Amino acid sequence: MTFFQNRMLTMAQWSVVGILVSISFSKALFNTSSALMIIGWLLSGDFPCKWQLMQKNPVTKASVALFFIIVGSALYSEADLHRTLIGVQAYSKLLFIPIIVSLIDTAQWRRRCWNGFAAGMVVTLAHVYADVWLEIPWTRTYQNTLNGDTGVFEHHIAQTVVMAFFTAFCLHRAWTLQRLGQRLFWVLLSLLSALSITHLSIARTGQVTLLMAMLTLLMVSVPKKWVLPSLGGFILMTILLVFSSSSLQNRFQLAYEEVTKFQFKNDYSSVGARLQMWNISLDLIKERPLLGHGVGSYPLLAEKAFADERMCNIGCAQPHNQYLLFGVEIGLLGVLVFASLLASICVAWLSMPDRNPLLPVYVTILGLTCLSDSGLLIRAQAYFFIPMLGLLASGPFISNEETT
Repeated sequence: MTFFQNRMLTMAQWSVVGILVSISFSKALFNTSSALMIIGWLLSGDFPCKWQLMQKNPVTKASVALFFIIVGSALYSEADLHRTLIGVQAYSKLLFIPIIVSLIDTAQWRRRCWNGFAAGMVVTLAHVYADVWLEIPWTRTYQNTLNGDTGVFEHHIAQTVVMAFFTAFCLHRAWTLQRLGQRLFWVLLSLLSALSITHLSIARTGQVTLLMAMLTLLMVSVPKKWVLPSLGGFILMTILLVFSSSSLQNRFQLAYEEVTKFQFKNDYSSVGARLQMWNISLDLIKERPLLGHGVGSYPLLAEKAFADERMCNIGCAQPHNQYLLFGVEIGLLGVLVFASLLASICVAWLSMPDRNPLLPVYVTILGLTCLSDSGLLIRAQAYFFIPMLGLLASGPFISNEETT
């Protein structure tokens, strides 16, 4: 490589670090870092080496296949050109996965990315707690105009989903470090991160993903002889958290009431609206089950299905379920490819001699989030899920030592 290509490669690699730093708090930094990453990747050359890193990685294959199925569906999409292009653009970040895999090819760069992610999350966490007592002008919650949305930089669902992963990351880092002071620091960070979800947020999605992420981390990290005692301790801690958090109790009591009182028409509650969206989505999938109606078509089809303008304002953008959204727009073929993307991570993790528990934690969080939201379509969530998968898939799969 020439001197210029080396400099471009270094710029692209530092840009990946910038992306991981910005995940939870800065759209501007994310977009700037993304642009610099792409420019640096293109100008750094050495494409045979990059291709070799990408083509032998099962996650990059599945992510690229998913993107090209989405692009192919644009050819027969029932949406107009504008909506079709918006859909393709939203999913184009899937290509970040192979790019990141080909750039972050050493333990040193992967460690920098993890440290960058941790630094960005600490900034967000500090703002979450400061926002309890202070009015911070650069946050979304300034002067409390968001009707219960407690996300300081991003929507509260996206914020809590990322915090759930950060909680697991902190616990894993505490587990792998040797010094007592360092362990206590990361345990404290994990506790603060968890409490920001259970006590300071109204996002049920984040609260459920936190619970399941912790359970996943426990099951894959603890030696077999300690599984049952650890599971008992986990259940006890969960009970203590529930009884100490009025937010948790109120939100799940509300969910129970919304389910038991559900009426198919004129139900605008969080659960009720989702049930209506999912029912409509299933009907649309039945119409074209194999290939779907084409990328960007869901809003158009939902507008026709929902006669109620208020319901359309809630459910015409996306059905709050990534699996159903893929089913509607790219058919069962697309759903299978998405499932293969998740499966490729699990299969590769099972074949690793040094299994990093953050991989199954990530799969758990992504899989659960996509049941109640469109995690790869919604910008704030895709900003986390896509680059984080690129990092987790690099090398081909990051070891325990690189997260310490």
